[in-house]
Amino acid sequence: MKISFFNYNNVLTDIIEHVGYGKVPNMEIAKDITQAQRFVIWNCVIPNTIEFIDVAKRLRVPTITIQHGRHGTARFYPPFNYRIITDKYCAWGERDKKQLIEAGNDPKKIVVTGTTIFNHLEPRVKHEGINIVFSPEHWGIEIPENKEVADELKRLSKKHKWNIITKIISCHNSDWYQNPIYSNRQSREHWPIVAGVLSKADLVVGLLEGTFELLAQSLDIPVITYAKWNPKPCGGDERYMQYRREKSSGSLPIYDIKDLEGAIINQLEHPELLREKRKAVCIDEGGINIKNPLEEIIKVIKQA
Repeated sequence: MKISFFNYNNVLTDIIEHVGYGKVPNMEIAKDITQAQRFVIWNCVIPNTIEFIDVAKRLRVPTITIQHGRHGTARFYPPFNYRIITDKYCAWGERDKKQLIEAGNDPKKIVVTGTTIFNHLEPRVKHEGINIVFSPEHWGIEIPENKEVADELKRLSKKHKWNIITKIISCHNSDWYQNPIYSNRQSREHWPIVAGVLSKADLVVGLLEGTFELLAQSLDIPVITYAKWNPKPCGGDERYMQYRREKSSGSLPIYDIKDLEGAIINQLEHPELLREKRKAVCIDEGGINIKNPLEEIIKVIKQA
């Protein structure tokens, strides 16, 4: 069986390498989609991925979407109203499956497989001082909320002697942040950099509970979210004014920047407060209880 892949942001890299290294009997990588018996893609709701899926369908090649990140279901809800257009969709956890069905997708298309990203993490290590990692929002451009949190963390770091580390990508202005650590999500070095940052973190502050925050929660790192948000377009798309910003019980939300100091002190002194909820969130949203996500994904590809 020959498989064609459309990878982005390293979503499919683990699967591609597994197949490419000959670890799956009777499965290999196709030179192009015209020679493929299966087509695996990282997303099915943006224009270029939809075009590729249409090509595969015209070639009568079964198609599989692999969930590309935490809360990968947001654009299936209004005002976007996309639908799963591939034959199968590999969801990380039961929460995403429930939301996809709630949004009107065919339950028969959705399989909970978990995700391989947790395999890239490193154990937490001892270090000097208190390390607080800030994870700014990824919005394509810089936004005021990122600056508001960054400025407050600068003030608090001087007062409490906390070490602030900021995990950024290309859309961020490094001049805004303390100790910025950059990674390119298209690079093979992305996951090692993320894992290294989290291995030394005592607490994570973010604007949204995204993939980075879920990884932190899986390592039992307390997460605080600055949940104040002024709706805004993204990439000129006004539909993002109504974008669903998901929350879970596994993080501590604050709505006033003045509350950040107290929230950090509370979570540093009592990391056990949300421990069980962090575990539950990682199972429900990340499928971290699934023994071998890679094998589960391969099963879906074979059976599609």
